[in-house]
Amino acid sequence: MKIKQVDTKTLNKLLELSEALQNDDYSKRIVTRPDNDIITQIINNLNKHADKLLLDSTIIKSDKKFDIDAFIDVISSFTNHDFSYRIPVSEHGTILDAIATGINILGDELEQSVVSKYELEKERNQLNRAQSIAKIGSWEYNITTAKLIGSPELYRIYEVKEMSLDILAEEFRKKYHPEDYINLMNEIKNAAEKDVGFNYEHRIINNDKSIKYLAGICETIKDEYGKVTGVKGTVQDVTDRKRAEIELSNSFNLVTEQNNRLLNFSYIVSHNLRSHVSNIQSLLSLLETTKSKKEKEIFIQHMKTVSGLLDETMFHLQEVVSIQNNTNLLIERLNLCNYINQTIDVLSQEIFAKNAIIKNNVAKKTVISYNVAYLESIILNFLSNAIKYSHPGRQPIISIDYIENKNILQITDNGVGIDLEKYGDKLFGMYKIFHGNKDARGIGLFISKNQIEAMGGKVEVVSELNRGTTFNIYIKK
Repeated sequence: MKIKQVDTKTLNKLLELSEALQNDDYSKRIVTRPDNDIITQIINNLNKHADKLLLDSTIIKSDKKFDIDAFIDVISSFTNHDFSYRIPVSEHGTILDAIATGINILGDELEQSVVSKYELEKERNQLNRAQSIAKIGSWEYNITTAKLIGSPELYRIYEVKEMSLDILAEEFRKKYHPEDYINLMNEIKNAAEKDVGFNYEHRIINNDKSIKYLAGICETIKDEYGKVTGVKGTVQDVTDRKRAEIELSNSFNLVTEQNNRLLNFSYIVSHNLRSHVSNIQSLLSLLETTKSKKEKEIFIQHMKTVSGLLDETMFHLQEVVSIQNNTNLLIERLNLCNYINQTIDVLSQEIFAKNAIIKNNVAKKTVISYNVAYLESIILNFLSNAIKYSHPGRQPIISIDYIENKNILQITDNGVGIDLEKYGDKLFGMYKIFHGNKDARGIGLFISKNQIEAMGGKVEVVSELNRGTTFNIYIKK
């Protein structure tokens, strides 16, 4: 036989009816619903007993051994949610004994219900603690109603307060990185259509505007007819792991970059320095064997030239090593527009000679944190290159911009351009020359790239042969 949840109002009515019977008032009745359960039967039995007593009050004499006080105490304890009391049942088999037996059964059922509720609450608390430790939240989403429910840890992860289910899904949507929310909803749509689960990773935006990385597992929910009605899953805060992966990737990139620099240095030492040394050795050998005073003067002059080139190479190597090893650079807040204007003044002769137009589009109040010497060197190198490699068939036009939201210093020209397919991987190499310019040494871009990277930035190039070049210099915040 089933048992329904007993409310306090019903128990109070039972108590009133039992007190009325004890006080010889047989007019009280309790209206019941047509439920075939223990509570309904107890109420019906009491109503019938009151009817019999109303017709013949002498019946009560046969029930004298029934403990009415215990009956009242038990019903009262039920109203206080204490279901441990029981009514003594005599051997007379009276109607009140039958009612007492029914109430005792009701007490057993209610006590078991309380224990089950306590165990369920205990398990729920243990689950919540486990989710908190593991930083894992659980959730369910109804596709039809668009309603979302979640565990306490889910609220903590998303930094959202508990609220009505009608607005909860929308509140969670606001936390998502826009691109990742679209991807997640597409995954949910695909899961519903194909009845498949999926794993996912996405980003949310914390209340302090920082990024949190989450990883989740999702599966479908189906009704009794096998139709997918929603999805449910778990989501874990993996920010620490993701940051570790990013740091590891950055470290790997740094090691790769340092390895490339080492290879470049190895090339310089093995090729450039060896060439200089080989030239000096050849000249010394010729100098020792020749007897002509004129030839000796020529060889000595060549040696001066070669030794000068060797000294220049050593100076450049020393400068690059200094850049890469300088960890105590003085960083200042510098007005970018002013430094660009200063460089334009320095190159005024070259600009005049080429009749070049320089457009400084950087806002006058733009300020960046940078080393003064590096900033001057970088602007000078890129701007002088843009003038030097202007197209002979048109007036040089050079634009300098600063993209604020991306922290990019952009220098664009309409010069001869660079064949990136052919020279792209060598563009920033030391002593790499691509245009045959007699003044080119192939050191400016190499030095500038090292200075930019020493400041935590990077440089990228977009170019098309005979149309022009754009250098994007990323400034670290």
